[in-house]
Amino acid sequence: MRHDKRWLNIKLQLVLWLHKIVNAAVMVGCIIMLVFGAYSLWDNNQIIFSASAKQYETYKPTVKQHYNFDELKMINDDVFAWLSVYGTQIDYPVVQAKDNQQYMQTNPLGEPSPSGSIFLDARNRRDFTDFNHLIYGHHMAQDAMFGNLDTFMDADVFKKHRYGMLYHDGRTYGLTFVAFLQVDAYDGTLYQPALKSAEHKENYLRYLKKKAIHYRELNLHIDDHLVLLSTCSSEMTNGRYVLVGKISDDVQDDPFIQDKQDPSMAQFKNKTHLKIPIPWCFGFCFLLILLLLVFRFRKKEQETK
Repeated sequence: MRHDKRWLNIKLQLVLWLHKIVNAAVMVGCIIMLVFGAYSLWDNNQIIFSASAKQYETYKPTVKQHYNFDELKMINDDVFAWLSVYGTQIDYPVVQAKDNQQYMQTNPLGEPSPSGSIFLDARNRRDFTDFNHLIYGHHMAQDAMFGNLDTFMDADVFKKHRYGMLYHDGRTYGLTFVAFLQVDAYDGTLYQPALKSAEHKENYLRYLKKKAIHYRELNLHIDDHLVLLSTCSSEMTNGRYVLVGKISDDVQDDPFIQDKQDPSMAQFKNKTHLKIPIPWCFGFCFLLILLLLVFRFRKKEQETK
């Protein structure tokens, strides 16, 4: 009998120790997961912050001066232009490399960055004398980079946001947006820059009008110069949003100059755009969960005594 009781006590102690170890492991696992999740969200917030147009506004050229822009070009000689779409957060320097991969993960300062840059297709000429120019940018949360392009799916947004600006080689050009498309990334007809022959240009203009979700009649001609702003679309596999603009000497004033972003576009923001103070929020959540785990651990200890 004594032997049986002794063996029963040993098994009970083993069970109690095992229970404590499991509880401790669960608590540690929860803490690790919470810390990892908080770090991931903080890191993502930092990426979005570094991709914000506000990070580069000090370099933006104006009619009165472009010294700061020249300074940016000295930092990175791949910078050669500036692009703005009025009423959106698209207000960035434009770069071009020898290929279309370099600036997928490099910012305009030449530093490694997941947000990349706004960049011109390597097959285009930098002087914007080609017939059609392809400019790419990541589609990011909080309207960073080309994160605003999806809002042009709405007819009212397309109707209201007609103009933009393109700066190059000491001169400012106007942009008038003529079409918005949702296409496949492997659309060989659309993603063919610097067309040469009149026949190819005419076919291209007809194709733009045919594929457009929204289209503005401006009597486009094969002698015009177009820019196509392209970014990823989550609505279809390999999907792309494309906003098409016509370059002209007629530079329109920015009607949204008082508000960098048109307030009417707020309706298109999703929950990822909420500006939550992440360190404080997750610090509070971490403390709350830690207290709950400690309470649970102490309660289990008392139950086993």
